Amino acid sequence: PRHATNRPQPPGSPSAGAVDLFAAFHAHLRQLLDRPPSGVTSRASLLGLQLELLLAALALHPGDAGKVDLVLSGTVELLCTRRGVLGERSVQIVLDIVAAALTQDASAGAVLAMPHHVALLAHLDSRTKRSAALAMVTALLAGKVSIRDVATLRRLLTLIEPLLRDEGGTGSVDITGTWKHLEHDPVAFGTEQEKMARLVHHVRHEDPAQAFRMLAELKASFDTGGPHRQIFTLPAVAVAVLGLARRLFSPGRRQTSAESVSVAELFDVLRSAVLRVDSLRPQESLRLWLLWAVTADSLYAADVMGDTCQQCFDCGLQCLERLREPQAQLIGLQLFSGTLREVKHLDDERYKHIADSIVRYAGGLNSKRLQCEGFTLCAVLFYGSRCTDAGRVIACLQEALRCADRAVQVDPLAVGLFVDILERVTCVFDLGLAQVTSPFVSSLLALCVEHLRYVGSRAPAESLNALRAAVRDMEAKRAVALRAAGIAGSDAVAAQHVDTRYAGLRLDCAMDLPGMRPPGVAAVG
Repeated sequence: PRHATNRPQPPGSPSAGAVDLFAAFHAHLRQLLDRPPSGVTSRASLLGLQLELLLAALALHPGDAGKVDLVLSGTVELLCTRRGVLGERSVQIVLDIVAAALTQDASAGAVLAMPHHVALLAHLDSRTKRSAALAMVTALLAGKVSIRDVATLRRLLTLIEPLLRDEGGTGSVDITGTWKHLEHDPVAFGTEQEKMARLVHHVRHEDPAQAFRMLAELKASFDTGGPHRQIFTLPAVAVAVLGLARRLFSPGRRQTSAESVSVAELFDVLRSAVLRVDSLRPQESLRLWLLWAVTADSLYAADVMGDTCQQCFDCGLQCLERLREPQAQLIGLQLFSGTLREVKHLDDERYKHIADSIVRYAGGLNSKRLQCEGFTLCAVLFYGSRCTDAGRVIACLQEALRCADRAVQVDPLAVGLFVDILERVTCVFDLGLAQVTSPFVSSLLALCVEHLRYVGSRAPAESLNALRAAVRDMEAKRAVALRAAGIAGSDAVAAQHVDTRYAGLRLDCAMDLPGMRPPGVAAVG
């Protein structure tokens, strides 16, 4: 067979040699299978040749499910005629064969419709069936294979069942009361379930209604896997369903099939998934509620979501209040405030109600440091295109300053809190709010410098770097403002586009900080 590729081929038929090569190799393997077992024709050796033939078929005839069928049927025949416990080498080759056969998108669906994978897995024990399931999922992901119909999905779920639920039942606790997920190595278990979550996004169809049916089928399977699996898989289902919502209900979408999906159907699947995650990991469910709120807001013009956006924010607030880890609380607050600012179709009363709830949450955090960071974040809710309430902005910043003052009494190295507040104040100053004046910004800068000098060499590097960046930005704007003030009499049109309030900033107090002024440059008032 090696010489088949050296035969002269007619012009325009480069694959003719490849066809001969596969046929010759396959015919030779058939002859070896018919020979009595020997050292040369041992089962492991023949399995290795079957794997090589499969790899050749995939390389020379990509997408040709018929060639894969020939190899897999030959492998099944080999295992059935030469029975016995498979050795370690033979097991690994079988794993490689069942995985390699699913690496090409053009043929994977047809291969899954064949009976060969079920027959091959029947020769493996429960431990190696789990390894085979993981190998198949890994192959589908690596080959970017799409699952395009419910029948194919069901066949795949049957093959990878060891990854979907624990052996002996669907519960999460065995008869001795032991949590089943503790039977698995936690790192390996997390890795395999992350791959299962990625597999969700390989369920694809040009018709979103068909894609939804497959996702609903997938979720029903995940529901039997226990909480130790659901925390990985159900968030992926929820995200995928939310992606379909835009395709299903966007204004002007045309019906592409006789089958349709109602808002109630979509909500049932989505709510079930998110509420299950909610009971397991509030931080993850908070992300999902907020994503749902944004999706509902984007479909406002379609008039299909009703009060969903408001309801999602209410559920998100409940998740936020159940968070206990300080870092999770802060991240949750950042996600919530950022998402709320992005929505466009909440009426002002509802927006302010939710914003007030977030401010109250920030004031109830369990340390002055966290409260300071929370109030600093909340200030963004009351300025910008969505809402401008200068009084609430100032109130949040003043609360943040009070909390920062208390925090540095406990930990002097928490000086970065004042720098964070300064950065927020400069953002507000840029907006031109009358309540934030040049003397106020200058005084806050002086306060930051005072605290940094107090801790001296112990000052956190990130705080120093942030302050330098803020001062340099203000210094550049101040220079522009001073130049504008100088030309105001002669070129009023040019001057009117410059914020001259920056000319009143006093930045000299910061110029003696390390790295602030280049050598030989004098301080500017």
